[in-house]
Amino acid sequence: MQIAIVGDIHTCWNDFDTHYFNSSKYDLILVCGDLPGRLHRQTFDIARALSALKKPALMIPGNHDATTVRQNLGEIIKNETLIGTSGMGQFKRVMALERALDPVVLGGYSLHAYGSYDIVVLRPHSIGGPGLAFIPYLRDRFGVTTVEESAEKIQKLIDRTEREIIFFGHNGPTGLGEDRSDIFGCDFRKEMGDFGDEDAELALNYALKKGKRIRAFVAGHMHHHLRGGGDRLWTVERDGIHFINAARVPRIYREAGEPVHHHVRLQLNRTDTIVEEILIKPGQTA
Repeated sequence: MQIAIVGDIHTCWNDFDTHYFNSSKYDLILVCGDLPGRLHRQTFDIARALSALKKPALMIPGNHDATTVRQNLGEIIKNETLIGTSGMGQFKRVMALERALDPVVLGGYSLHAYGSYDIVVLRPHSIGGPGLAFIPYLRDRFGVTTVEESAEKIQKLIDRTEREIIFFGHNGPTGLGEDRSDIFGCDFRKEMGDFGDEDAELALNYALKKGKRIRAFVAGHMHHHLRGGGDRLWTVERDGIHFINAARVPRIYREAGEPVHHHVRLQLNRTDTIVEEILIKPGQTA
């Protein structure tokens, strides 16, 4: 099975991407979320562009998808007034995003079977780091208010799996390093630290204890280029699980005057897992 992983988009999607993936041999496209820029103005334009994909595609919403700038600021500075108390506005925006993306599937606390694999989609709208973000929405829609409740919700999905598992989150799990250049390490605070999701690590450990075979953990969120310079490690392998951070931002950039489009290819068969960074220039075919 060949899977294309598109990291945080942040407005970097155009007709070339649509044509490339539609003419490719990929069996599935995973979109790690964060469609708009930081002012959240292009969410639905990018969603409608993604809806032209003819390949099976699955997206997990990031912290910038169907949320507001006010909400994100509130989550960053831990201001309950900015965060708000009701999840209804976010719920309505999520429903509108689902309609704009169709037939691309918008996941979140959900289980999807593709080929020989079960894809477990983790908590939507992760902002990374300890605790949860956007609790009013998570509470109103999913009944989730704590890390433990979130992990339990994912564990129930794991119990339903019948095939080998691919975990799919906007952000990755804790437990993969505390340095700024680690795959989900924090590069925007002096104290650095592990900025993965605690509920994701709890769910991962639960699956392993249950004897499930996990082939890959796909995510984005923590951008490859680090504040202060340098690049983070974007893929690691531990205990047979390939952890992938596809958030090369911007995913479309210029090199020698030509645009370059980034994604990650995940190839799976019964015994092997191959992870490759793919850089495409206009004129190239899949």
